[in-house]
Amino acid sequence: RVGSVMARIKSNETVRWIRRRIRKYLLPTTFLWQLISILILYLSSDYEKTKVQDSAGRNAVIVICFILQGIQCLALLFVSLKFVRRTHQVSLSFLSQSFAAVVLSFAGIYATMYILLKPDIIDDEHQNLPFYFNEDQPPTFGTVILKLTYFSCVTMTTTGFGLIKPQHWATHIAVIVQMLISTLYHIVIFGLGLSRYFNTNKTQAIKWNTNFQRLSADFDNDDVRRR
Repeated sequence: RVGSVMARIKSNETVRWIRRRIRKYLLPTTFLWQLISILILYLSSDYEKTKVQDSAGRNAVIVICFILQGIQCLALLFVSLKFVRRTHQVSLSFLSQSFAAVVLSFAGIYATMYILLKPDIIDDEHQNLPFYFNEDQPPTFGTVILKLTYFSCVTMTTTGFGLIKPQHWATHIAVIVQMLISTLYHIVIFGLGLSRYFNTNKTQAIKWNTNFQRLSADFDNDDVRRR
């Protein structure tokens, strides 16, 4: 029964339309989701105050945001892998949006962890912060978001300039997970996706070339007949 219900849901035209729109606008959808999550984080935490973790309700909201961020990241990977495996309509736009969406997703995870793990009292050398930003003063909320987005990008591209580094065991684990996902992403999703993309374009080019040759032959035959 569960299988039949899932089959009906997947075959529903509205569901299929939503899935197509999500795939087509993967990056804007992720950006909107991250924007909402960041707004919730900002409103639920007294970031600029010295004591951040002063409410069980606020911590619960932050933990829920963290869980939702993780679910969204897994959903992005699942959609990307499923799409490049089962269709020959892979485009460079989809692959680019998928990559950027994963970068934004991990940036949101890092920002959530930073706010959740930020200590009540920050030492002079900022060694007890979840991430070290190599600055004299603790960064503002907006700066944290921008810097962690940059950090997510250099981690996803396996560049790692060392300007920002994780300092908490939880952030260490999160960075390790992103590095492993980045390796698999480049090998599986990018590799398979680009392979299907170029094979499809090659097939179309051969088909267009064949049609062009047939059309040229028809014109030549018409010219011969007229003569």
